[in-house]
Amino acid sequence: MNHRPRIRRRADRAPDAPRTTAARTAPTRRSALTATLAAAALTAGFAAGALVLAPTADAATNLLTNPGLETGTLTPWSCDAGTGSVVGSPVHAGSYALSGAATSSDDAQCAQTVTVQPNTQYTLTAYVEGDYVYLGATGYSDSWIPAASGWTQLSTTFTTGASTTSVSVYVHGWYGEGTYDADDFSLTAAGGSSSASATPSASASASASVSASPSASASASASPSASASASASASASPTATSTSTGTVVQVATASQLSSALNKAVPGETIQLAAGTYTGEFSPTVSGTSAAPITLTGPSTAILSGYNVDSGYAVHLEASYWVLSGFSVTTAQKGVVLDGADHDVINGLHVTDIGDEGIHLRAFSSDDLVENNTVTDTGQYQAGYGEGIYIGSAQSNWGTYSGGQPDTSNDDVIEGNTLGPGITAENIDVKEGTTGGTIENNSFNATGEAGANSAVAWVDVKGNGYTVTGNTGIDAYEQGILVEQLYTGFGCGNVFAHNTFNLGSATGYGFDVTDQSACSADPNVVYASNSVTGGAGASTIPITAGG
Repeated sequence: MNHRPRIRRRADRAPDAPRTTAARTAPTRRSALTATLAAAALTAGFAAGALVLAPTADAATNLLTNPGLETGTLTPWSCDAGTGSVVGSPVHAGSYALSGAATSSDDAQCAQTVTVQPNTQYTLTAYVEGDYVYLGATGYSDSWIPAASGWTQLSTTFTTGASTTSVSVYVHGWYGEGTYDADDFSLTAAGGSSSASATPSASASASASVSASPSASASASASPSASASASASASASPTATSTSTGTVVQVATASQLSSALNKAVPGETIQLAAGTYTGEFSPTVSGTSAAPITLTGPSTAILSGYNVDSGYAVHLEASYWVLSGFSVTTAQKGVVLDGADHDVINGLHVTDIGDEGIHLRAFSSDDLVENNTVTDTGQYQAGYGEGIYIGSAQSNWGTYSGGQPDTSNDDVIEGNTLGPGITAENIDVKEGTTGGTIENNSFNATGEAGANSAVAWVDVKGNGYTVTGNTGIDAYEQGILVEQLYTGFGCGNVFAHNTFNLGSATGYGFDVTDQSACSADPNVVYASNSVTGGAGASTIPITAGG
């Protein structure tokens, strides 16, 4: 769903191709179709791998402080300035609840940092009402609802990494959607919860052998089993279990994974056991808005290519997929979407890649790339080592979009940690694309090589992008670079609430190189941005507010 008109878009480049104001309301974070993807993925269960089950006494404990706002104050919740308050009505239970007032420039996020245990599964729940309310943990999956006229419980489950000792849980609304309310938050470890949730069981290791033919269970349990390591002697046939939410297919080898991807059907969840899966994995069967296909696993499930100078580790040419939790490494390109709409890439760890880490290309629109970590790209060609890449360069439109602009439009890039070790831009937005959102990401240019004209955290050559709430450190030269490389593009982009430290870099926080073609739809840099270091904040006049 979009709350503003769609404009035009743009395209991608091959590895050897040369690189050549009015305030607007930010687009809705996801369409209702993507909401269904997230909900279905959460229902099927996101954890498949080595889990630590906390003792029962701890498992039943709500780890959040002031979860029902019953102190009558926000403490220790931290809300975007001026957007959060404690109210006496409406409430779900007790005397108080949290109220967030989303505006056209702020989604009214409130968050709390909590101490957690490594390698442990947690379930986060809350009761909410309002339009477009989100609940999640930074760096992990979230849950959301497009409209809740009465109190509705949101729930999301995530598994901490091996070195994770704290997480930030959050709730927020969406730009221009007005006030939301939230109450009775709960964060509990696996093994017990104040609300019903599906909890995987863990075993010390995978079975020495897996049945040669899939076995199906008639039970409606949504609790798949997880193994601490993949079996070296597992057969080529994955194990399928029927649940109330669809079939769960458990895989432990590369051949099992390839087989499961080839046979995937809408509504199915493919769960990766911990281990390394070497090959090139290319799903081509689409899910549906009501029944997406999910590929999920722990970070210790590693999809690896053969070498950084060839191949794609994951090449998705299908729509309505959720890719969640696993790691991607050792390929020329990490994750590439071609002609893929309404997909979710969530919580992946992409590292040691020859060129770009994640690429949305060839008319891939309405996709959500959130909470991923991308590091150490450009190991083969530094000039093509973007962290996240949207569209195609004009020079490659003949290859990827029939000679027309590659309109990979309305994609949302949110909550990702980019760098260090990204040798080109953290995010590269190509000419021909329109209407995307780049929000709440962390940029780090340490390792940027300056090759192929890559000198900024983010290079925006498309139209109508909303860039807000991002942070950046260790700039190479510029913070955000806005260019007009193709007539009609590089206009109407809005920048607000970003916090950048350029350090000793010589450029600007926002370097808008040319406004000559943007008189009807200018780029806007708001005063709500904070820029330190470098040559200054912006090369164009700063607009008050934002």
